[in-house]
Amino acid sequence: MSEPSPVRLGSTSTEPSTAYMHQLDEEREAALRTQRHPGSDHTGAPEALRSRLEEEVDKAGPELVDLMLDLAEHPEVAFEEHRSAAAIVRILEGHGIEAQLGVHGLDTAIRAEIRGEGAEREGAPTVAVLSEYDALPGIGHGCGHNIIAVMGLGAFLGLAELAKKDPAAVPGTVVYLGTPAEEGHTGKEYMAREGAFDGLDAAVMAHGYPGYDLADQVWLGRR
Repeated sequence: MSEPSPVRLGSTSTEPSTAYMHQLDEEREAALRTQRHPGSDHTGAPEALRSRLEEEVDKAGPELVDLMLDLAEHPEVAFEEHRSAAAIVRILEGHGIEAQLGVHGLDTAIRAEIRGEGAEREGAPTVAVLSEYDALPGIGHGCGHNIIAVMGLGAFLGLAELAKKDPAAVPGTVVYLGTPAEEGHTGKEYMAREGAFDGLDAAVMAHGYPGYDLADQVWLGRR
């Protein structure tokens, strides 16, 4: 009686799909063909108001760059971002903004709020600006969360200064959320369970890209 032939695992393989890479290439080419941001054709804030906001962000530029470099030199992994979170809180407080550290169930999560004119009226928008600041184990800030941290912080500081000088320019509430543990963990899910995103109309975050702007990224692992 002959012995059975050995089973060859993976003998019928399937070529991996390249559709996602083709989509990225198409998005990149489309972005490079225009000098304008893909989201610039909106009917939101007028150009003059956006220019004022950019001026406020630029004023904080040196402070933000210092923080970006400091976070890069002192990377902290998920749920251990104590130094990083404290540095962000110090900057918020230095701008006269009350910040909470250790909120929504996580020791290294941050929350701060500013309110413009009409924030208490029914239907006034509440928008959150997010920052990530955890690093990759054994690598550091290879994914640029030190940059993501200061982009979110800079946007929030710019809006805060604008609201101080012209409350009508910010017709609602802006929440700053420092969100720990993105790299390989689920910090935002823990925070969501503790009410971090309750009552928000939108939550936004900026991620660095090499050489072009992209308004809506399709992530392989997004859920």
